[in-house]
Amino acid sequence: MNYIAALLTKYKLTNPTTGKAPGVFVNKDIQALYKKFTVEGSAGLLQAYAAGVRIETDDIAVLKTLLAKSMPADVKTALDLLLAASYNHLDAFNY
Repeated sequence: MNYIAALLTKYKLTNPTTGKAPGVFVNKDIQALYKKFTVEGSAGLLQAYAAGVRIETDDIAVLKTLLAKSMPADVKTALDLLLAASYNHLDAFNY
């Protein structure tokens, strides 16, 4: 979070998490997904794993799309790290 926050500051972009409680999102689509996956994942352990798989699968697709675009090297590095983390999380959910 600190690494991404530093990049947002460097490139003079608004940090959408500033002043927000955990689980509260500015983007209404992300807020709806958060609520959906929280409800689904709360139904039981297997449902929680399934929600985790879906979240990471979706994140991987978005990150791959973003990484196909031209961007500053430090932003690419951050997205590469997020992609690696999503693959690690996906592996953990599928273990």
